[in-house]
Amino acid sequence: MNPNTEELDDFLEKVDEIHKQVTGLAKNEISLDEVTVKQTKLEEEAKKKEQLKKHKEDEEREKIRRGRSGKGQGDDYASFCRFCFVEYTILTPVCVHCGKDTMTNQDRHEELKLKVEDYKKKKAAKDERKNKWEKWRKTQAIYWKKTSTNYSKWDYFTSSDEEEENSEPVVPKNDPNFMALEKDLEERMKKKEQDRKVALEMKAEGNEYLAKRDYLKAIECYTFGMERVKDMKELYTNRALAYLKLGNYENCIKDCSNMLEFIEIFEKGYEKSANICLKV
Repeated sequence: MNPNTEELDDFLEKVDEIHKQVTGLAKNEISLDEVTVKQTKLEEEAKKKEQLKKHKEDEEREKIRRGRSGKGQGDDYASFCRFCFVEYTILTPVCVHCGKDTMTNQDRHEELKLKVEDYKKKKAAKDERKNKWEKWRKTQAIYWKKTSTNYSKWDYFTSSDEEEENSEPVVPKNDPNFMALEKDLEERMKKKEQDRKVALEMKAEGNEYLAKRDYLKAIECYTFGMERVKDMKELYTNRALAYLKLGNYENCIKDCSNMLEFIEIFEKGYEKSANICLKV
């Protein structure tokens, strides 16, 4: 109902009631006390209506002030908070939920355009890497087919110079270059084992912080573990979960995408790590 129409109906109702009271007094059908009681009752009802109307108006204003959930993709808002994903129909420089600066409708649309362009570039780069990987696999398959040896034919080969079965392998033990290479290889293996041990410790510590809802500390642990071991998939999924809990969706998506891309390329699909792929 139109507010003006509602106010007019109330006014006419009051006029009609006053007319009835005046007519009743003139005809001695009602007393002055009865008129006073009715008038008091009418005033109380009018006061309640006014309070209810004010309450509804306050609720509507508060609703507008607090904004609505949205991703800032439409045109029917003035300000947008990228941290809370809240749209404001009135210009709101600072978000009432998180206290951070908002952005205008135009700025949000420009940001979305940049995100789309960035996604297209990353998708193109991913497709290119995948294409190169497939070409490399095909090349390796062709090369292996041409250069592989049929070892089954060795069953028919005998040599009079064949060495004894238990003889030691011939290695250049006294060669300084070989000794240095062997030492370097051992050190690399030890470092790799130590790095993996540290990464597992960081994962466990990060999980403890995650359970305590200390997501920033958890992210620090997972990140430190990644610096030691690049291919531990659980570190990516766990850090993505911590980012998700903090509302940092951009980094969450980035970790998930990196992990899925790694699995897609190096594990030839998602079946082997299906439980990890569906973790977050």
